[in-house]
Amino acid sequence: MILLYAAAVGFVAAGIASSFYQLVTARPVAFVLPSGRLLACIAAGLSFALIGPYIVARTAIRLVTVDRRPATWLLGGFAIVLMWSACSGIIVLDLALSLRHGLL
Repeated sequence: MILLYAAAVGFVAAGIASSFYQLVTARPVAFVLPSGRLLACIAAGLSFALIGPYIVARTAIRLVTVDRRPATWLLGGFAIVLMWSACSGIIVLDLALSLRHGLL
């Protein structure tokens, strides 16, 4: 049950971060590295680690609805999203508990 809670927290964090990215840049998130400076690429990689489940879920839904791929693509995509969201959710929850207890 804790793992499902962590997955929900991770996916919500991904949704909030992707909405903020879209608000700031006025374009949807995608797995595209910026060309240019190393610091921008590192920042993009870190943001992909958090926003990734949202991008994968959106792509899986689009593949099934628009491209007419089999439903197994959707199930596979959601399995990846569930595992990725659980991992990022554990990190987000650990960060929140650390901030709560003043350990950070």
